[in-house]
Amino acid sequence: MRKFLLKLVLFLAIIVALDFAYGICMDRYRRGIRTGVTGLNGENKHIIEYKLTLDSNPEFTSSVLVAFSRAAYRMHSEGQVGCKTVFDVAPAYLHPESGEALRAKLL
Repeated sequence: MRKFLLKLVLFLAIIVALDFAYGICMDRYRRGIRTGVTGLNGENKHIIEYKLTLDSNPEFTSSVLVAFSRAAYRMHSEGQVGCKTVFDVAPAYLHPESGEALRAKLL
């Protein structure tokens, strides 16, 4: 378990260092607008806009890293192994409270 945590800390330190050293160029992604048309004659127009405004990118990045570190620890404790994407991680693993506490509070 200790070896796993050391590897995880090293990995996170590298990500934070890269984020700090190079920054993230958000200008190219700022216009997150997608449009589409549906209907027999194209009479229905749709717009989907994705927007994220951050006061502090390093603070946001560190919060995400802490949440996914928590999730990795919890999944490892349950015996899960292998590569996981962001979409493979259940929200209950990311939150500081347990899944039971979240269900009790939110449902």
